[in-house]
Formats: sequence, structure tokens, C-alpha cells
Amino acid sequence: MKVLCSGAPRSGTSMLNLLMSYFKELRVFMNGTPETLWENHDLFTTQQRPDGLVWNDFMPEKKHLTDFADEGIKVIYIYRDGRDALISKRKNFGVTGGKTNVFGDKNYWYGPELFHVEKWFRSIEVMSDVIREGHPNIHVVKYEDLVENHVEEIENFLGLKIDKGYVNFHDDHKNKLNMSTEGAIGAEYAGLRPIEPNSGNWKKAKHKERLLDILTEYDDLEELLIDVGYEKDKSWMDQIIDPITFVIPSRNNLDLLQLAYKSIKDLRGNHQVLVLDDASEDGTSEWLESMIYSNAAKGDNGDNHLHVHTNPGPERVGIVGMFDKGIEMANTDIIMAFHADMVAGKDLDTAILKHLKPGKVVCATRVEPSLHPPGPEKVIEDFGLMPDEFNYNKWKKYKIDTTNTVTHGVFAPWCMFKKDFLSIGGHDELFAPQSREDSDLFNRFLLNGYELLQTWEGFVYHFTSRGSRFNKYSGGDVGKDSPEWQDTNAKNVRNFIRKWKTGVQHDPYMLPIVDPIYNVGFVVENCDINTLSILEPWCNDIYGDWVGHKGFGVNKYIDQEQPRTTHNLSSKIHADAIEPKNDVIIKFDAQKITTEDFACLQKIGAILEDSGQIGEMKLGNLHLNIKKLEQIQHKNIHS
Repeated sequence: MKVLCSGAPRSGTSMLNLLMSYFKELRVFMNGTPETLWENHDLFTTQQRPDGLVWNDFMPEKKHLTDFADEGIKVIYIYRDGRDALISKRKNFGVTGGKTNVFGDKNYWYGPELFHVEKWFRSIEVMSDVIREGHPNIHVVKYEDLVENHVEEIENFLGLKIDKGYVNFHDDHKNKLNMSTEGAIGAEYAGLRPIEPNSGNWKKAKHKERLLDILTEYDDLEELLIDVGYEKDKSWMDQIIDPITFVIPSRNNLDLLQLAYKSIKDLRGNHQVLVLDDASEDGTSEWLESMIYSNAAKGDNGDNHLHVHTNPGPERVGIVGMFDKGIEMANTDIIMAFHADMVAGKDLDTAILKHLKPGKVVCATRVEPSLHPPGPEKVIEDFGLMPDEFNYNKWKKYKIDTTNTVTHGVFAPWCMFKKDFLSIGGHDELFAPQSREDSDLFNRFLLNGYELLQTWEGFVYHFTSRGSRFNKYSGGDVGKDSPEWQDTNAKNVRNFIRKWKTGVQHDPYMLPIVDPIYNVGFVVENCDINTLSILEPWCNDIYGDWVGHKGFGVNKYIDQEQPRTTHNLSSKIHADAIEPKNDVIIKFDAQKITTEDFACLQKIGAILEDSGQIGEMKLGNLHLNIKKLEQIQHKNIHS
């Protein structure tokens, strides 16, 4: 009788070989380099190679195990729950020059690069038909059954009896070299353990990131586990993929919202979708109701993972209020700020979750049509400008061609722990209903010490700017700014400057840049109302020679501008008779100010941090009196 034992790496092939040595009738190949394998031995064990076939120095021809079986060789194939095999640690593995290589506890056997995982997939795939349908000359055995039932079924398959001493194999072979030739399994057995149940280790929290990595990279695991009898369905992934509440404000974007909803439902996780309908007039409310509640005629029980909050209108709330309301309502620990004009890529959830921890904000990569300028933080690729042009099946197969895994930066859609979002007070109502609210939030994330990551394995298709800017219900169109957006954007550009004393700043990958902020007062001569309008957002206080008609103009400016900001302009704009109490006082003549002077005012925080000193200094036509250099930007963290 000739017997060949095989299986995927980390599936019990080495243990199986040692156990087979206790069949006294069989000459088991254990070590050495025989030139005539089958003439001198009855039983040989080898692992499947990366392509799933059997071959090594003694079997140069690549063969499927059924080829050996068809030749009359008895084949024993051992396989294991792939989740346990793939999280097996690479510890005390290999012998070089008589010394054991120790790779360390953090290294997995199928690694270090993730593509090594494919070895297990191929090994199982080539044998899946045999596992399901059988073969008269092949005995398939689960590792988990072998350690539970020992070798009784193998005895029946071979028609032989095993020496009962096999139960002590771990002691008999401890520290012995075993099949130590190149291309054969194993090297040394210093860490052998008794035959005992050893499964389900994949459920440990320390392996979650590893499994999320595998699920992101490979689509086959869940199907293979069902195929070979380890699972009946995909519900086990709920132990790995933490539920996310996708918070989606939407206003008159029904066709886009439906596509976004479908893409989230197609993700593998058991996620929640929370739609905040902001006074829509396009049938959004009716569609949402039909998705939630049962349709008796169709026998549809509805979607209990879909939740809705509705602003009945007629005035909109905007995404600032809607996002915060939705995140407050979310009943999962993790939330994702998603937009109605986004379509989730196939691995969005696992790609984000494998990086997410408290104190981190993880965003997806945007794939966009060429409606906005390109940038290194996104991919320009056109899948359509409108939902009816979008090829969903093609999109679900899409993968970004990049060497990036993660970069540092942030943009929607972003994901974080709910408590981290709430701890800084959510969005600032200064930026309601929308525009610059995200840039403000990202500055505050950074100042609060959150790590801002962008994954390139998780991505969305972004139709771009359909909430207000290009929204036809607001007077816009694809590539055409709506009057509504133009107005709110102009308003909040000024509000952003009022709060941060700079415009929006970030590096090429959208990592925010936050300049230091100091308590600065402008004392301005010859300041007319137009100049006041330009200067006011850039300082904490402004003092001017406003008398007579100028004073009337100042009051008119305050009356017109105050409804557009939550900053108290009456307490910010002063007559020059008032003694400034700011830490830094900058005096200048408005009629003499140059472009270079104004550029200094716009970057005064960075200038003071770099070269500011207590006392007097001059920058062009600007006269500075520096009393204190206390940075105050951290006061902006909480809304």
C-alpha cells in the first residue's frame, strides 16, 4: 500500500505525518533525501504548494491529489477552518544553520505580505469538489475531527490498526528533526502539544484586524467556509465586522439616495442606515416609508436596519444640524458620515474598520468624475454623472490601482467612534446650514489629538456636490453652482476666517493645517466701511475712527452682517477711543496698507509663532505691540 498525506499549510499535515508513523505496517518517510521515494517508503507527507497542487523535489511534476488517487495511491487530505489557519502565528518556524528562526508573535504564518494568504485559498479551492463529493481513494478529514476522534476513521480507510502509543506522539518526537529536507514540511518539533481540541482561536479580539485584512483583500473566504462545511451562512462575520451606522442627510436626492442605500446594504457587515430627510419634495419620504414598513401585498417585512428622521419643512435644516441629529440618534458605537451622492465600494466597511480605533478618524478614498480639479488624495475616473448612467455591476468589481495603503488626511465619508465625535460637541452651528462645516470639524479633530487616516482599500464613488451646490431643486445643475450654495459659501468663508484667523488650509492629502491663533486687535486709521468688511473677520477686535457718517455705516454693517454669524459683532467692533486689551495690538493706516501688509495679517499667527517677541516690532506698514504670546486655538475644539 502506498499512502500520500497532504493538506494546506497550518492545517495539521505535520501532526498527521507523525501520527501515521504509528501504523507499524507502513514505512513512513520522516527525514533524509531519498532518490527513490516510493521504492523505499510506503507513506509520504507533503503540503500543498502555493497553487494548491502537490509537488516538491521528489515529485517534480505538479499534480492534483486526484491524479495520485487515480493511480491507486491512497490519499489522506487534511483541512482546517481557514480562519484558524490564517491567524496561525509564525513562531519558532524554520531551521537555518542548525539554529531556529524565531519570527515573533506578531507575524502570521501566511505572511508577512497579505498575498501569501492566497496559498490557503488555492489549496482549498482545488479540493473543494472532493470535499463535497468524495473519491473512493481519498479520505478527507477535518483537523478539528482528527483531534477529537483521533484516527479511527483513518484506520477504517487504510484497513490497518494504529499503535495506541500514538497518543504520546508529542513526547516521542519532541525536539526531533522531521522531514527537514527542502520542499518537505516542517523542520523541528520543539513546540509539539498533545492531541486536543484547538479551534476557534480566530474569535479572539487580537486577530480581528488580521481577519478584516483578509476579508478586504479576498472575497472567497465566506463562500469557501460554506462550501467545505464550516458555516451554513455568513452570519459569523458579525463577530468580525463591527456594525456601523451610516448617517446620511438627504434633500431632494432620491435617485442618488437609492443607489447609496443599495451599496451599503451590499456590504458584508450588519450595518444600520440612518437617513435624515431634510424637507425633500421628490418622493424621498414615500420611498423611505415603503422601505421601512411592510407591504402586505408583497409579503415584505421591511428593513429594520433602516431608520429615518424627517424635517417636514418647508425650510431646510442643512447638513450641520442633520448630521449631528443623526449621530446623536445612532445606536451603534461606530458612525460614518456618508453623503447621499456617494456609492460604497465593495470592501468599504472592512477596509475602514481594520484601521479604526478610539481616537482615530478613518475616511475612504473618493473616486470622482472630472467635475473638480484633480488631487493626490482622490482618483479621477468617470462612472457616470447621473445615477441612470452608473454601471453598478462594473463598480462592484472596481479596485483602485495604487501602491498606497493609507495616507494621512480626511474628507467625507469619514468614520469614527460616536463618543469621540460627541466629546468635541459635534459640528459648530456657526456654519449652518452647510459649507466649511467639515473643514472646521477636521481642524478640531486634529487639535484634539485624533489621528486622521485615509484608506485606499476602502473607497466610494462620489457624484459630487449634489446636496446644495449642484442640486437642481436649489437652482443648480451638474457643474453649475446654485444661488443657495453661493450665498452660504460666501457667508461661511467669512465665518471660518472669524474662527480660525486663516482660510481653509491642508496639505495635498487633505491633512488639516492649523495656524496658531493669538488674541489680536486691529487699531485702524482711515478705515471706511468697505475696509472694515474686509478686515473684521481677521481679528478678535477692531478699533477705528468711526465718527459721524462712519458711525452710521458701522451700525448698518453690523445690522446686515450679524444675521450671518454667531459672533457678536457689536462686542467686536469698537471706536478708537476704547483702550485695546488684546494680547497683540496691530496698528496701521488703512489707506497705506499694501498687498504684502494684508498677506501678513492673514498669516499673523504663523508669523508670531515663528518670530514674535514681547515688545514692539514692525512688519511693513504694520506696527505691532506684543504684550503676551499665548496661543488660543485649542479653545476652538469644542463647538
